[in-house]
Amino acid sequence: MDEKTKQEYQAWLSSITWDYFFTGTFRKEYSADGARRACQRFFGSGWPTFELGIIFIEGYEKYGRIHVHGLLRFDRKYVPPAGLIWQHWNHRYGRARVETIRSQKAVAGYCLKYIMKKAKDETWFII
Repeated sequence: MDEKTKQEYQAWLSSITWDYFFTGTFRKEYSADGARRACQRFFGSGWPTFELGIIFIEGYEKYGRIHVHGLLRFDRKYVPPAGLIWQHWNHRYGRARVETIRSQKAVAGYCLKYIMKKAKDETWFII
């Protein structure tokens, strides 16, 4: 990916007001596709005010299991507390971290590294 495209991705990610940076793990074994479907089910149907999410699926090398990172945005009418998202994910899938974003630019840069990676088992998708 050339530098211009990289800057465009970072500008786009920075232009959105994200509510949380999310990391989720799974108690059971999941494939990358299974993790994608789990995230789509969890965020797509469990949270009525969920607007947008970008989820990055990270492979097995680092922790021995698939895990996910993501940016989450909710409707301004109701942003669920981070602890509530954590509680529901933990009950259903495994451990999680739900962190309030303090710098849109910094988190965009961090997430851009996932977009830039060329690892075959790492994917990202928008829900």
